[in-house]
Amino acid sequence: MSGVKIVTITVVALLYLLAIPEGFNLRLPGVPLRCRCPSKSRTYIAGAIGWLEINCPTSYCSDTEYIAHLNYTGARVCLDPNTKWFKQVLKQLRSMNRSR
Repeated sequence: MSGVKIVTITVVALLYLLAIPEGFNLRLPGVPLRCRCPSKSRTYIAGAIGWLEINCPTSYCSDTEYIAHLNYTGARVCLDPNTKWFKQVLKQLRSMNRSR
């Protein structure tokens, strides 16, 4: 009998975990979720960008966030997507992706 109970509990637990929707955040109560970029830099740093992290809007942050990881220092800088130089960088990246 105890073996049947263990199997039943295991199956119920697995079904529960499968029912959690994608993107569901398991967070600590009382800890607010927020955007990773409270401020955005407008400074020209195109030559120093090692790679670019793009965070799509979520339930807790309505902005698309662009975070540059710098080549030499490894620092992360949140970029303002409305600057002219960054729009050109995005355009170049999109054209590179289309050519692949």
